[in-house]
Amino acid sequence: MTKNSSVPYLKVNITIPLLDVCNEAEFLLKNKMFEPHRSDDGSGWNVFTLYGEGEYITIGGNWGDPKKYHWTTLAKKYCPKTVEWLQNLPYTEIYRARFMFLEPDGHIKIHHDKEPSEQLGYTIVDDAMNIAIKHPVGCYMRQVYKDHYNEVPFTSGSAFFFNNRYFHYVKNNSTETRIHMIIHAKWLPLNTEYPNINLISKNYLDHEEFAYANNSWNNKEALNEKIEAYTPDLSHYC
Repeated sequence: MTKNSSVPYLKVNITIPLLDVCNEAEFLLKNKMFEPHRSDDGSGWNVFTLYGEGEYITIGGNWGDPKKYHWTTLAKKYCPKTVEWLQNLPYTEIYRARFMFLEPDGHIKIHHDKEPSEQLGYTIVDDAMNIAIKHPVGCYMRQVYKDHYNEVPFTSGSAFFFNNRYFHYVKNNSTETRIHMIIHAKWLPLNTEYPNINLISKNYLDHEEFAYANNSWNNKEALNEKIEAYTPDLSHYC
């Protein structure tokens, strides 16, 4: 993402060896090689770490210990083609790379990964690329604003820089596991496309009930306090 940008997402045009990466991810899935992730913020949300502190250490970024980051042993053993591809992407530094699994009927509750007072570019979560390895029909990610929302138009094989300072949530309404990859890195210039956002009218308190968190920083009361600051003028992207 560009520093101080209000754009919700940017499409990234990169070449992905999708079949190889998907096959290796599904091997992990079949053999239950993953760890539940942020269980308070979702259901059926699991992670395998390719680059980070360890295969089953799901946190990282500004909260982990970069001195301990490495290509994990099980990633090199069971995901060699994925690791080779990741090692050759155009970045100057890599912080973490993870497979993100969302089970059928699973969900990730409304949350944000950045405070509105923080400038974009202040933390490395701004440099996260979200890649849909397997995105079944019936899955969606929605970014939530005061009176509207938009969906990020993921399809299998698509990649986006995602502005995670805005509230967002995910639902898998399919019968298959949704497989994404999130890569945190300092990227060299990439071929990106600005979006044509389709804003859909809906008040931020009128989404499906499963989407609302119970914790004090993302629940409905927190949304009441924060939503104005998290609602940008997106008219020039529509």
